[in-house]
Amino acid sequence: MPSSVRTFLATSLSVLLLAAAAVVLQTAPAAALAAQRFASPTGTTADSCGTPADACRIDKAINGALAGDEVVLAPGTYTAPVQLTNTEAITIRGASASNRPVINAATGNGLFLSSGGDIAVRDLEIVHTGSNVGLLVFGAGVVERVSVRSSGSSACAASYYALVRDSLCVSTGPGGAAIEASVGTAGAPSYTPRLRNVTAVATGVGGTGIDISMDGPAITYALDMRNVIARGSVDVDRQAVSGATVVVTAASSSYATVTQSGAGSVTPAGSGGNQTAAPQFVDTTRFRQKPTSPTVDAGTGAPDLGTTDLDGDPRTVGTAPDIGADELPDTTAPESRISKHPTKKTFSKRAKFRFSSPDPTATFRCKLDKKAVKPCTSPFTKKKLKIGKHVFRVWAVDTYGNVDATPAKYSWKVKRRD
Repeated sequence: MPSSVRTFLATSLSVLLLAAAAVVLQTAPAAALAAQRFASPTGTTADSCGTPADACRIDKAINGALAGDEVVLAPGTYTAPVQLTNTEAITIRGASASNRPVINAATGNGLFLSSGGDIAVRDLEIVHTGSNVGLLVFGAGVVERVSVRSSGSSACAASYYALVRDSLCVSTGPGGAAIEASVGTAGAPSYTPRLRNVTAVATGVGGTGIDISMDGPAITYALDMRNVIARGSVDVDRQAVSGATVVVTAASSSYATVTQSGAGSVTPAGSGGNQTAAPQFVDTTRFRQKPTSPTVDAGTGAPDLGTTDLDGDPRTVGTAPDIGADELPDTTAPESRISKHPTKKTFSKRAKFRFSSPDPTATFRCKLDKKAVKPCTSPFTKKKLKIGKHVFRVWAVDTYGNVDATPAKYSWKVKRRD
């Protein structure tokens, strides 16, 4: 890791400790300052940030937020004119989890949050071309469903206290790290970050998936990672010098190469339910996994597991959660079954059908003769049928939108009475 980045992170730690002291000395509760602030890609510094209709520029919304505030980013693409920095316990989230805002940041750091209180970052994307780190979070709290791609030194900083889950960190620069943490301050406290269902990939030459470097006495850094993919020229690098201790505990994670020195340890690759086989991805942008990837259904129901993946899909679809930020969606269509129907030949102009599916969550679509397909429920009844032949079809649809390709079908004839 470049010395400039190490120096910056050490300075940032001092900022964090000062912020923590400020929180302790604060006499008014943070809730008294809480407010919503709104930003949009077309917002300006003249806008108030107070309502969606008066959403302001992104740097004004974030940099001016106070403890307890929530900053809501409307969908769209933002170009950060200056570094996005805040030292308060704030929340930043996209207004839509399914249409996340994208922040283009060419500054030294993309988004830098440092607080002695809880920080929350949710449902956004950062594209970072600056010299340092795409997303730095110093403090407690949660980072979830966040995608960071950086051509700088690092994509994401492994927060010293927070929980990071269902997120993607990609470093594309030479010698970069997908996730890193570096401290060089003596007498610092213990750090206990957690990673859950994170994909950390360094695609640049000499890149590192997870890079942890601590330098200083009385520093103990204990990273707890579960259901994590870490890949790079080196997947996990642990360095502890000058009396520091670094411990990386991994379970049901995917990494194969480890380098380390100094006090501490890394859970050996391939042990503790961890995988060494390379994950298989559909693409190198979103890093969605292939159905044949060994990471499918290979995770653990760890503490602090999220309910949805990076795309907002349910976290556990199969027999177990997948490893990484992506959960392979269910692609198996449910079956449709007709259990009650008219006789093949009948004089009745009334028809009643009962139908079901082995999937208890399925809904149904029905079609009678040449009429349009419509949502329906069982039982389905139709009166005043015409004399002649009729055809009824029903499709089961599961909660993932999979539709039965071979609907249940029944044909019968309404006879004329002599």
